[in-house]
Amino acid sequence: MGMITLVRHGQASFGTDDYDRLSSLGKAQSATLGAHLRHAGRLPDLVLVGGMRRQHETYQALADAAGWDHVPVREDPAWDEYDHEAIVSGAERPGPADPGQSPVSAPGRTVATGDNVTFQRRLDAALVLWTRATRGGRFGEETWTQFHTRNRAGLDRAAAEAGPGRWVVVVTSAGPISLACARLAVAPPPGDADGAPDEATLRLWPALNRVLVNSSQSRVVVGRSGLTMLSFNEHQHLAPDQVTSR
Repeated sequence: MGMITLVRHGQASFGTDDYDRLSSLGKAQSATLGAHLRHAGRLPDLVLVGGMRRQHETYQALADAAGWDHVPVREDPAWDEYDHEAIVSGAERPGPADPGQSPVSAPGRTVATGDNVTFQRRLDAALVLWTRATRGGRFGEETWTQFHTRNRAGLDRAAAEAGPGRWVVVVTSAGPISLACARLAVAPPPGDADGAPDEATLRLWPALNRVLVNSSQSRVVVGRSGLTMLSFNEHQHLAPDQVTSR
């Protein structure tokens, strides 16, 4: 069997001019995970990192603490996060977001401000509209279907690298991890050739996305019968004051 470890990036700089960078706590969280993985007693065979700054900064802090100086690293943009700013802005824009749907009302507020609880409510509502939209443009350049497709392709590529006895680490974000794990948890029936998400995945994904902890790890076993989610959102390596989800 092979193993894929999906790592969420450390805490990003929410509420600042540049969200896509780690906070000081985010760097500490990433280093804590790296120190934890160092005790595993082995090196990964490959690390895949999304193309975002916060993902690369997480890998660097993690790798420094883990002693992964000579581990092969490859960037894979399939593991980039969805554009939360475009999605929330699109959902809160006056006028229907899609035929039969109404926008979320949030006049006078910018996307990256407000307390975490308030913003999470706005994001949850916006993601529902995004996943149900039947046309693109309003929520940014990427549709939900495109996000789902690249997420599936990224996981397939990671699985292809995680042959028997191999360990692949993926450093990514909450959206891609929670979607991959939602699909595995729902376990769609064999023969679903188009890979379209079913209603169970659409319902489960936001719930998993909401609770994923910064610098957590979720593990997927790669076996002869396919992929199996072994764990989700492991974060026992973090001290209580290091546990954050935004």
